[in-house]
Amino acid sequence: PRSTLFPYTTLFRSLRARHYHAGVNRTQADVRRWWTDNPMTYDWHGEIGYEPGSPEHLAEVERRFLDEAWFAQAPGAEPFSGLIPYAELAGKDVLEIGCGSGVHAKLLARAGARLSAVDLTPTAVALTTRRLELASLAADVREADAERLPYADASFDFVWSWGEIGRAA
Repeated sequence: PRSTLFPYTTLFRSLRARHYHAGVNRTQADVRRWWTDNPMTYDWHGEIGYEPGSPEHLAEVERRFLDEAWFAQAPGAEPFSGLIPYAELAGKDVLEIGCGSGVHAKLLARAGARLSAVDLTPTAVALTTRRLELASLAADVREADAERLPYADASFDFVWSWGEIGRAA
């Protein structure tokens, strides 16, 4: 009842099963193309009537996303504070893998992290960069493959990824 994530999850599983049964071998390029064309904006039915990347659009995406994450913190607490140690991140090097529309990037940067955020798609990089600009927050946001990160080993004090590991090709 609280979740609108169910239709997406069902759709994703259905598409994955259809690809599997059809003998389709998804490549990383296929995954990149799909997520570029279908960014994670929590707009399952095209109901957000604002221009993508506009302040209004990003605010609505954030509202929808955080509504879905009711379980990740105590009532009234900072979003995802049950999972992210915000008090420990100030001045630390933090990597977010799969930044999507930038909601987590904003939370991590606002906590004072020296944030690097990567995503496979230019769409996600643009949305995350825009969200951070609107909040006057800084981060190194770049397009990169999580399976071949452009950083040396042990470059980060904390690494965050929300749902990306299972999407690797």
